[in-house]
Order: sequence, then structure tokens, then C-alpha cells
Amino acid sequence: MNIFKKLIPLPLKKIAHKIRFNLRVSRSLEKRIDASLNENVLNCFVAFNKFGGYCVPLSAVHERVVKLILEGQVYEPDTIDFMLKNCKGGDIVHAGTFFGDFLPALSAGVESNAKIWAFEPTKEFYKCAEITIQINSISNIELLNMGLGESSTEVKMEVVNKKGVTRGGTSKIVGEQDSGGEYIQVNVDSIDNLIPKDRNISIIQLDVEGYEKQALMGAIETITRCKPILILEDNERIIESEWFYNKITALNYKIVGEIHGNTIFKIA
Repeated sequence: MNIFKKLIPLPLKKIAHKIRFNLRVSRSLEKRIDASLNENVLNCFVAFNKFGGYCVPLSAVHERVVKLILEGQVYEPDTIDFMLKNCKGGDIVHAGTFFGDFLPALSAGVESNAKIWAFEPTKEFYKCAEITIQINSISNIELLNMGLGESSTEVKMEVVNKKGVTRGGTSKIVGEQDSGGEYIQVNVDSIDNLIPKDRNISIIQLDVEGYEKQALMGAIETITRCKPILILEDNERIIESEWFYNKITALNYKIVGEIHGNTIFKIA
């Protein structure tokens, strides 16, 4: 064993140690999930990074964002940095809030008169985001327990896939499709309905697992009025679509960059 240790380069040793640490911590946390607790009991723990504290759901310990914050790191730091540098005194729409991993940074970085409009449709993660806000004494966030869509309605969201794996932050709205997973009913509404017309929106950031088109369809009035920067995560299916060309590209939006897999659109 000592011979192998001597032969393994130091960088690989560090990577192996990090992997062992993550596995050990994840397994330890998973053991703390008590399946006998009813749905009103929040299984969670508190983790920290340089931006603040977070109420993290134990059901998502297998996800990369949780592992990074558990190590004191930041998830998508370049996306956060870009948003803070480009919000120009306006509000930010942040959809797919999860447990609030972006909230402390965005809250502290926007101007004093600006708000963050945060949307999380699942009850468990919404509760975690609420506590994240409380942990950091945040007062400039409007957190709503719903997703974004074209209009006010109720939709089906897959929270466990057909293999029995909890989707966590990748839970997705599936309409009437049935892939053999587990589903919950969630509420959605449109940006145009929910955000007052007197608010200036500088950035719309959507991490809504394939529901971007519906969210944008419900934001056309706001986009036309405010011309915000658009940051879209799951964009392959809509960027080249006729709808996107007619409604978004027609407003002179152009791709200006990509960060952490998110495509950034801005008025040319």
C-alpha cells in the first residue's frame, strides 16, 4: 500500500481524498434522513460559504450544488458574478431557486432599491429557501412558492425519476407525460402577472429544467418593457425555434456569452 501511495502523484492524491470525503459525508448525511417523519417535518442541515448560510435539504445531498456548499464553495460563481455586475440597479428574476444557493450573494450585491423575485415551486425546497433568507436576515427578496409559466395554472412536476432517484434541483414540469416516476402538483404563474408594472427588471435568469419557453411566453410584456438580460440554462430546444425568433430575437436579442452552461442574451 505504501508503494502505491508513493507512486500516485500528489494532485491525484488530493482528488482521491476529496472524492472519499464527499462520499463519506454524503453517506453520513443520508443516514440522518428519517423516513418515518411526516411531510411537514423539514429534513435539513445548515451549511456555509463566503456569501452566507444555507438551509440545505438532506434529500439533495447527492447533488453537486449541495456538495460544493458543504465544502464551503460557491455553485456557479461566474453566473453570480455576471448577474451582480450587470443588474444595473434593476430587479432580478431568479427562477429555480431550489434552497436559495444564489440568494445571499444576489441580495447583498444589488442596489438598495432593487429586489430579487425568487421562484421555487416545490414545498420542501421553498421552505429551505425561506429559512436561508432568515439565516441571512435578508429583506429584499420576494420569494414565491410557485414556478413560472405562460399563465396561472396547476401542473405536474416529476420529483423522483423512474429509477427511484430523487430529482431535487432537477425536478421538472412534465405536463401530462408519465415517465414512470413520482409526481407532485405545483402552481405556476407568469412574470407579467406577478411582477408589478412599475418594477424595472434588469435580469431574468431561468433554471427551470426545460420549461423556459413557457416562462418566457409569460414574460413577453415585461421583456418588451424592460429589455432585461436573459440567462437561460436549458436552451437547446428553444433558441432556434420559430417562436424564439419571432418573440425574442425580433427584439434584437443576441447571444453575448455562455457561463456554466447558461446562455446569455442581451439587446444588441
